[in-house]
Amino acid sequence: MTIVYKDGTTERLQRYSSVSPEKAEEKLYKYASDKYYENLNKADDEIVFAQKTNSELVKLEKDIPQKVIAETKYKLAFENVAKEWLDYNLKKTDKTMTNRNINNNTFEYYRTMTYGYLTKDFNGILITEMTKENVQKAFDTKVNLSFKTLKGLRSILAQIFEFAIEKGYITNNFADKIELPEYIKPNIDFYRQKEIEQFKEACVKDGRNIAMLYRTELALGLRPEEACGLRWNRIKFSKNEDELALVKIDNAVKDMKIYNEEHEIIGHLKTDDTLKTPESYRTIPLNKEDEKVLLEFKQKEMKRLGENFKEDGYVFLNRFGNPYTSEILTNKMPDFLKKWNLPHITPYGLRHSFASLMARLGVVESVLKVLMGHSDISTTHKYYIHLTDEDIMQEIIDKVENKVDTRESVKETNDRLEKMEQMMKEILTANRMNMQMANQFAIEIAS
Repeated sequence: MTIVYKDGTTERLQRYSSVSPEKAEEKLYKYASDKYYENLNKADDEIVFAQKTNSELVKLEKDIPQKVIAETKYKLAFENVAKEWLDYNLKKTDKTMTNRNINNNTFEYYRTMTYGYLTKDFNGILITEMTKENVQKAFDTKVNLSFKTLKGLRSILAQIFEFAIEKGYITNNFADKIELPEYIKPNIDFYRQKEIEQFKEACVKDGRNIAMLYRTELALGLRPEEACGLRWNRIKFSKNEDELALVKIDNAVKDMKIYNEEHEIIGHLKTDDTLKTPESYRTIPLNKEDEKVLLEFKQKEMKRLGENFKEDGYVFLNRFGNPYTSEILTNKMPDFLKKWNLPHITPYGLRHSFASLMARLGVVESVLKVLMGHSDISTTHKYYIHLTDEDIMQEIIDKVENKVDTRESVKETNDRLEKMEQMMKEILTANRMNMQMANQFAIEIAS
């Protein structure tokens, strides 16, 4: 329905349609038809106000919201309120509009969780009809979802309810009272040291840019989007054997999705973006072996790109000359693992592998927290939880080529213990080296 005022504008209709659905427009139509309009065009979908005085129109605009909105704001379907909340958050992705903005990935998370679960669960239900009991029942049926997903759904529902309270649609936010299943801590997705070495070797043999990106992500413990956004001029290669290479992390490449009015994805845009948290901006030391591989890769890229190679350009480019995104890394990982017969891992699991290895080598939590760019030490702590004596001993045993039968001879036992002792020395040596790396890193940060 189109409302045409005497001055030819329709903007004032937004005052009603933005806060109420079809019922409000019907009320507006009926109320206006009794006194202040004549249907000049005889069209059912258009109302044209007669030439009344401006004071009468102003009075009409003051009266209708009080009578119409009061009757309709408590009869909004949950999916309509959820869409309005998403509209509000989509505007906040524009960093020029407010200093309380959110990033595009956060909005995409809100969108997929809302349309993927919440609006389906409560389809056709008025927001005023939602109770703790029927919402709890909906959550209880989601036994196939992880605790993290359920926690995210509850958080989003709480935000929608809070938004509805601010709009005056409801008065109570009970989302935080929804109970979730008992949390069972999942195993961290990571490689052990032997698997890390196999993965790195496979990346070098593969030689493709995406393989080298995987390897660098593992070597530095980067988030996928950080590895995609790495530029050559952020890498300070060492000048001698006593110096460590340093890598500055201050950029991320992300896939910004473009939406229509119904929040459907209608396009994509690769763009640089800020990092996850202020603590994510950091400098990471690179060991000699990984530096050598990365330097050789740089020389290869300089030869391949010729005059198109740029020191301020992205380190890893696809065959079209564009940077990768985390979505591409995730999609391509299964084929890479299958090609080289490697155990299952995700791109984010490579970051976990780096952290777990550093923890096993004795890097203290406070240092690892900085290396990982964590804002909370509790996030870092989870990589130490599984470091029991048994776990460390198993690491050593795994390095021994053959497991020994319980009936082995004394000589065989002594030989095995000697190998284990040698392995322990190697771990301690690696531990000291990593402590030196951490000290070098601290000096670099301080300077």
